Order: sequence, then C-alpha cells, then structure tokens
Amino acid sequence: MKKLIALTLALIMAFALAACGDGNTNTPSGNTTPPANNTPAASTPTPTPPSADDWPDTPVSDFTYKYDAELGGVVITKYLGKSSLRVRIPDTIESEPVVSVGEYSFWAAPIMEVYIPETVTLIDKSAFGQSEIINILIPNSVSRINSNAFLLCEGLSSVTIGSGVMSIGHGAFEGTPFYNDVIDGVMYVDNWLVYSIRESLIGELVIREGTRGIAESCFAEAGLTSVTIPDGVAIIGSAAFIGCTSLTSVMIPDSVTTIETQAFVRCSSLDETTRARILSINPEAIF
Repeated sequence: MKKLIALTLALIMAFALAACGDGNTNTPSGNTTPPANNTPAASTPTPTPPSADDWPDTPVSDFTYKYDAELGGVVITKYLGKSSLRVRIPDTIESEPVVSVGEYSFWAAPIMEVYIPETVTLIDKSAFGQSEIINILIPNSVSRINSNAFLLCEGLSSVTIGSGVMSIGHGAFEGTPFYNDVIDGVMYVDNWLVYSIRESLIGELVIREGTRGIAESCFAEAGLTSVTIPDGVAIIGSAAFIGCTSLTSVMIPDSVTTIETQAFVRCSSLDETTRARILSINPEAIF
C-alpha cells in the first residue's frame, strides 16, 4: 500500500514539473501566442525641412538671375546645378535681396530639398515643376504661389505654407501625391484648400476646420448649392467659385478679410444675404 501511495505521489510531481517547464520562458505551456498589445500604434511624424543652420551654402554661380525693379530685388531665373540634393537659395546677390523664385527656374531640377530665404515674396509659375523635390517649407515672407508652381512633383509629400501667403494659383500642386488624399471631392495642402473634383461636387459643402485659405479657381463651375466656411478662413482666392450657377448661399465668417477679384462672378443664384456679405468685403468679387 505504501509503495502504491509513493508511486502516485511521484507521478503527480512529474506531471507538475512538466507543466511548469524549465523556468526559461514566461509563456504558459500550451499558449505560444504573446499577449495582445493594446497600445495605439505611433503615428509617423511628418518630415520637415532642416533649420537654416543645417543648410550648406549653394554657390551663386549655380544660378542665373536678374534684377526686377518692380519687385525690388533679384529674381532667380534658372538653377544650373546638376546633382545637389539640397539647394540653398541665397538671401542676397550682389547686395540686393532675392525676392522671387522665377518661372520655371527649378523645372525638372534634380533636387530634393530647397531652402527659401525670408527675403522671397513670390514663387512664380511652374517654378519647381517636375522637379524631384520631396518637401518644402514656404516662409512667412512669401505672399504669392503662382499657378503650377509644384506641377507634377511626384515625390512632394510634405508642404508647410507660411502665414504670409495670400494667394495660391490654379493647379499649384497638380500631379503631386496630395491628389491621393482627395476626400469628399476636395484636396487640402497644409491649411489651404487647393483643388476640387468639380463634377463630383453637387449640393452642400462644409469646408474643414483649420483651413486658412481657398485657392484660385478651386470650385469653378461646380454644382454646389451651399457652402459653409469655418471661422479661421481669411482668404477666398480669385475666381474661386466662378460660374457656380446653382450656388445660393455661402456662410462667410468674420475671419474672412480678403475675397479676391471675380471670386463669385456668374454665381447668379446667390441670395441677398450672401451677396451683401461679399459686397461688403470686395465689390469686384461679384461684378
């Protein structure tokens, strides 16, 4: 009998030791799946251009340029460099401020990053079109970004638009990866609404919070009937709603201080309240 009891105890201890394992793993026996991780995945930070101190000087000989009396400074007319990934536009050339990145000046240039100095006020038509640029910080000194400025920049994934920008031309970011982020028929770049798929815009539109400006010709001839513009929007660009013949009402907050010429031309269905609000800011926006 004693032998039977001892044998039973031995078997129990053997099974217990097998279940516990050898102590080198914290995974319970029979469960090889690690515990679920309920911590939210970290979002990928948006890349930003390095600070000015991190940029090496680019020789003035890498540019052609001219003086523009109307703009009051130097216009970069062409980048001549061949393979520099980073380009620093000088703030002065021949003791004159560089005030403009000229038309087609970086067209198809093999560059990935550009430092634009605080002296620049204008990024002109097609300035960076078809270049290899991947991100851009537009300084607060820039007031205008003209049409097609970043046309077909297929690698451009990060744009910071300075607070001084008052006008963005039609198609300024056409053919960039931002077109993959069109939601409900509209596309934003930073805090600007820059593009819409006009044929899909029928009925009401509510522009998202945090928007600062609406680009030129953004909703031209769309089938909108009403638009709600949130507080914080300051600028409605030239011809933004031109030809929206079904548009009856636009909620324009007090934050809007600029409505550019022809923004609401040929919007023949606007109600009197909307017309009065537009006329109080700029009569040339309707007529």
